Amino acid sequence: MKKLFTLTALVVLSALWTTMSARWVVGERKSAADIKAGDTVAISFASSEAFSDYYIQAADVDHANLGVMVAQGMGLGASSVITFEDGPADLRTGAPTFYMKLVGSGKYVGNKYYDWYGVGQGAVDVIDNAANFQILSCGEEIPWYNEEQASYTKWERNADAIWDEKSVAFSASPSEKDFCYLAYWNYASSAPRAITWKYTNTIQWNVYSVSYQKDLRDDLESLIDTYSTASGDFVGGTDPGYYDASVIEEYNTVMEQAMTVCYTPTSTDEELLEAYNNLKAAYQKMASSLIQVSEGYYYIVNDNAKIANNGATEKAMYVNDVAKEIYWGEFDTNDIKFVFHITPNDASTWFVQNVKTDLYFGSPGGFCKSFAATADKSYPSTFKFYPGTGSCFIKTDNWTMCPKGNAGGTSAGPNAVWSYNGETTSGGNVAHAEWTWSLRKVTDQTVLDRIIEEKAQYDRTMELKALSKEGSALYDKLFDYNVDTNNGLITDADQQIKYSHVIVQGVAFADKYPYLIDGCDTTYVQGRGYVDISIASTPQKNVTFFYKRRGASNKYPQAADWGETERPATVNIYAANDTLNGGDWKFVKEVSMGDLAEPIMASVDLEAEYKFLRYEVKANKTGGTVFTMSELQVYPCSVNETTSQYYTAEGLKTVADALKNKIEAMRPIVENNTATADDIAAMRASIAAVKGLYADTTVLSALITECTDLADNVTVGTSIGQIDDEAQIGTLRSAVTAAKENGFKENISKAELDVVIAALTAARAEFLSHVKNFETGKWYFITNADNTEENTNNGKALYMTGASSDSEAGVGNLNEDGSAAYTYDPYSMWTFIPGENGTFKIQNMGTGFYLADYVKSGANVKQSYTGVAYKVSFLGAGSYAFIPQSEANTAQNAIAANEDKAGFAKAAAATASSWAITEIDPEATELITIKDFKRNMLDIIALPFNIDDISLNDDTHLYGIKKITQSEDGTSTIDFYEKTSAKAGESCLLVIGDPNAEPEDNELLIPFPTTVTDKATPDNGLFGMLYGQDIKEGDAYSAGNKLVAATGSVTISAHTGAIVPSYYTGEVSGVETALTLTVKGLGAIPSGKKGDVNGDGIVNTADVTTVYNYIENPDATGLTLERVDLNGDGQVNATDVIELYNMISGADASSKAFQSVIRRLLAK
Repeated sequence: MKKLFTLTALVVLSALWTTMSARWVVGERKSAADIKAGDTVAISFASSEAFSDYYIQAADVDHANLGVMVAQGMGLGASSVITFEDGPADLRTGAPTFYMKLVGSGKYVGNKYYDWYGVGQGAVDVIDNAANFQILSCGEEIPWYNEEQASYTKWERNADAIWDEKSVAFSASPSEKDFCYLAYWNYASSAPRAITWKYTNTIQWNVYSVSYQKDLRDDLESLIDTYSTASGDFVGGTDPGYYDASVIEEYNTVMEQAMTVCYTPTSTDEELLEAYNNLKAAYQKMASSLIQVSEGYYYIVNDNAKIANNGATEKAMYVNDVAKEIYWGEFDTNDIKFVFHITPNDASTWFVQNVKTDLYFGSPGGFCKSFAATADKSYPSTFKFYPGTGSCFIKTDNWTMCPKGNAGGTSAGPNAVWSYNGETTSGGNVAHAEWTWSLRKVTDQTVLDRIIEEKAQYDRTMELKALSKEGSALYDKLFDYNVDTNNGLITDADQQIKYSHVIVQGVAFADKYPYLIDGCDTTYVQGRGYVDISIASTPQKNVTFFYKRRGASNKYPQAADWGETERPATVNIYAANDTLNGGDWKFVKEVSMGDLAEPIMASVDLEAEYKFLRYEVKANKTGGTVFTMSELQVYPCSVNETTSQYYTAEGLKTVADALKNKIEAMRPIVENNTATADDIAAMRASIAAVKGLYADTTVLSALITECTDLADNVTVGTSIGQIDDEAQIGTLRSAVTAAKENGFKENISKAELDVVIAALTAARAEFLSHVKNFETGKWYFITNADNTEENTNNGKALYMTGASSDSEAGVGNLNEDGSAAYTYDPYSMWTFIPGENGTFKIQNMGTGFYLADYVKSGANVKQSYTGVAYKVSFLGAGSYAFIPQSEANTAQNAIAANEDKAGFAKAAAATASSWAITEIDPEATELITIKDFKRNMLDIIALPFNIDDISLNDDTHLYGIKKITQSEDGTSTIDFYEKTSAKAGESCLLVIGDPNAEPEDNELLIPFPTTVTDKATPDNGLFGMLYGQDIKEGDAYSAGNKLVAATGSVTISAHTGAIVPSYYTGEVSGVETALTLTVKGLGAIPSGKKGDVNGDGIVNTADVTTVYNYIENPDATGLTLERVDLNGDGQVNATDVIELYNMISGADASSKAFQSVIRRLLAK
């Protein structure tokens, strides 16, 4: 990559240096009475002598996101030069006010009041978004001094303050009842923000007059200095976050020419002016050439500068498929586990999917927790780049993704990627930090072809591995063992047990091997790797491994939780007769012990007598490598040939031996990742042959348990979850009795067992047909049905706390007297949408979104923008369990009330995981109410439900855009027409009351909706949002009482929105203008240029994304068919994407990566 040209050329040109007079001259100090509109000044901090050389100034490149900052020195060029412009009368006091314009950037000090941890006041282009300040004299009492608010209305002086009677303060009035002061909070500042607050010991300033001395040479020198400092670390490249290399090369040439002109004493004014203008234009062109993220395949590499500085190898993200978490480790470009496919969610957020595992970035569930990897794409990500560096921080579920354990850049990993908003810490908002990453796009066709093939091979191998595991578990079921639990083989733990790695706890009840055979579950040993066990004095052919979880008795719940998550789950068993020189260890088999109930035992046929055993823990219950046990024992056992179907079922021995041999033959194939379709077919056939003869009574046992619970817990009645015929209870009990009598006869055949299972299954179906169930297409309240003694949850409603991706499901919504507070609350209303295999997506009316997937143990329930498959299981007692069906939820945990939150727990009737479902009658309820919008405001909105009649609300109006007219002075006039209703997801302008009056709390009444959507629909320039999204410069949003244009990226909250010019499709005919608003700085409306689908005036990959989104959901884009139909065939499909790709590249759409997108489009 090409490094930007900087001040290195000064070495060459030093002989030409001539001393220049300063452009800006600092003069006398001004008092409050001396300041007037048009004054040009510099403003230094006076509240502390230690910071007396800190000035208000345009933000430098390291703090560009702030816009304005308070920093040491006067910066470069005109950075610290400010001019005062007349402002309106103060909203609260009526006194004269001034705007502060930063000469260095041409922007105004913004009006982001009380933003202490974000960007502070910010800097804005449009004066409507600027703060207007009343100037106070520190030599006089604050005009609104109030003894009751002395700390806010009386001058407070720090011990080292240098302000005097000539110093000033700047006050602003965010409303008619509120005031604040411009301040610098130097003591705990994570960035040099200019902020506002009410404290009076950090608000004093000294104002100095500044005069400008015209000098073209000095102007050019200042520009060179400013640009050289700003661009010194920028490089040209082809990946996101870099500038186009060819544009940088052009900029370098212009910079070199400008320096030559500047430092040549004989240069004329015409040459100096030309060089100045050329350099400025070249810099602006370079800044606009920043490469954006586009759909494709990427490596995500941690670009912490300390890694390279320490000479360490590169680190990159991947997915730990066992833990189902995002990890980082040693980067290998030849390993597809490091490849991610990034696809658009909307204009500013992206879904990130690991190619090898197919898992997406998920939520961490809180601060300093590991990011989950999920099967569904519920959590879009944003990439916040430091322009020109290729460095960005990544936010998923509003948490920054930080590599755990590598702050110094020396760790080799692997380790988790966890949630840590490092960019908000002191000095953290910089490129190449611990928590920043670079996106390296894979564009080499050979590499892309290899990725596609390796992915296909990996999928085949994983399928074969899963089948081998299934076959092994099936084979084990063919044997019954007699276990001698009275004669444990471990009698001297210190002599017989040795961990490969003990993780020392340093407490009295841990770390000692004898604790593993002391019969106490509060003592334990924690380790990593394997446990070697000597049974040399009593060699065995068949053994049973037993362990007990730490805290299994639940005497200490926290210890029990740790014991459950750290219990051994996936274990490899080895055996040997000699341990010298590394031993003659033989792999026996892999056993799964993570979901076994107490007592936790697994019997293993070693196939010969052995003296030594190795118990290698490959993964604990959550996928990690650390394991904890309170007890460990090995028992002798023997096969019971009279009850084992391997010996009793006719023909089973032959097919079972074939299955075992097949498993052994497939093991090296799996290890070498060489599985073929024939291998998979052969394994399937071997498993099917055994299943055809094996009578699996565990299936019957589970069915008997379920039917018994149903009969025991069901209640008779007419409500949802109740049975209408009491006689059915007795009938089901009789069917259970018959199944117990007939299904467990010695040496029962599969055919006989199938008859018993079918009979009980039919009885269960008949029973459930008499239970009133919920129906699709209707809305329900879901309330907790916990009846345990310690319960505090019964009757609490399940509801969504908000519409953002990090909003959690809440449990409560009751009045103080315990009555329902949710009768009209759409956030407490749910519907069930059928999915595959009898599952449902559970949709919320208030947000339009769905209950999210299971993430991991201990995580709270959130919401998903896409539907997640849930099994809705009837538990009896008028209650149900909601069980997410993802691979991560191996224990089939259900949503459970946990105080005012919803988490996950084992599904059981009358517990925190049981829920009653109550139907909502739309005719009786009539309406819903929301409190999202205050009275006396205007805003662009989109709601997930339809509004049939807005006139139920006093002085409340909905509008659509009739026409946008733009003038040369940058003013856009927007004419609106009034409407009385809106479709679900439709974008509108909402006006309630008088936007110029004081906002008040408000409740909006809406007729009970008939449709609900999870997608917002733009409408002729109006872009409402069902979840928070970023808008770009030139889009307009509501400031409460008016529309203002964004001067940079602005985050818009859920259910509000913006006016986005690219969605404007033209004047609407047949409607009358009912309202007219104006806004300065609105971006240009669409040009009509072919290929400019999103209307931004440029034909690029952003338009490809727009066409793709149109194909997926035309209504959600707000675009017309005519604009998107690029080949004019009356349809929008993959051929239009190819047409657009060819417009952009001027080449054929031959990229395999691009063709993969096309294949996805054609499959829609």
